[in-house]
Amino acid sequence: MGKAEIEQLKAQIKSKRDAAADGTLQEKAVAPLPKLQMKNRRVLKGHFAKIYAMHWAEGQAAKRNLVSASQDGKLIVWNALSANKVHVIPLRSSWVMTCGFAPSGRKVACGGLDNICSIYNLDSKESSGIKVARELAAHTGYLSCCRFVSDSTILTASGDMTCMLWDVESGANLEQMSEHNGDVMSIAVSPTDRTTFVSGACDATAKIWDTRNSSRSEMSFVGARLHHQHPRPPPDPSLRCVTAPRAPRPPFSRRARERHQCGALLS
Repeated sequence: MGKAEIEQLKAQIKSKRDAAADGTLQEKAVAPLPKLQMKNRRVLKGHFAKIYAMHWAEGQAAKRNLVSASQDGKLIVWNALSANKVHVIPLRSSWVMTCGFAPSGRKVACGGLDNICSIYNLDSKESSGIKVARELAAHTGYLSCCRFVSDSTILTASGDMTCMLWDVESGANLEQMSEHNGDVMSIAVSPTDRTTFVSGACDATAKIWDTRNSSRSEMSFVGARLHHQHPRPPPDPSLRCVTAPRAPRPPFSRRARERHQCGALLS
């Protein structure tokens, strides 16, 4: 396909979008939304590094409990009414990027650059504290999001461009969804139909899935093409930048190189 043909297709898409935009909200007599009044109700203090994810509990526990994951290597379950800590869970990896509450409020999950979804049972009676109950390992990229479908099943999204459905009790990988062409960054389970969820990825698409038929997505929503609002002028070939050669860097050790890569990704 030549460049001229591509530009022609882009013009056709734009014309169809303009034709579909047949009016504004004011012209359709849609009442404007009232001004949102937000007030700080509680401040939860206890983490000592970046907080990368939070999630409210569901059901009866949703009235008070939420979980937070931080780079200080801690997963904290809070009572949001009193601002007190209910559980403080030390993690095996501090490079955590997501966390989630089970519908019953009795389990939490988290994951990140370790490529593993770790499940914790909050009803654990171990004297040494809450330990990991199950580790779900099959992703080949970082874990960007995890959401419980039920107390026995959980969904995960990953930088390997896939979503996976897991059995929490056995640790078995039940289904794999792999239509995205970029890192899958988020998932959300339907509150009315727990077999339906939506995934969003770096390919600028959101896809709706039915876990009972995971061979293909039910629907796809394609976002706008990423581009500069004001294109940059082409470079002037008469201007050249001359730089002095850099001194060679000493080679990183394997551990130092891993820390450097993790820090660059999460910074």
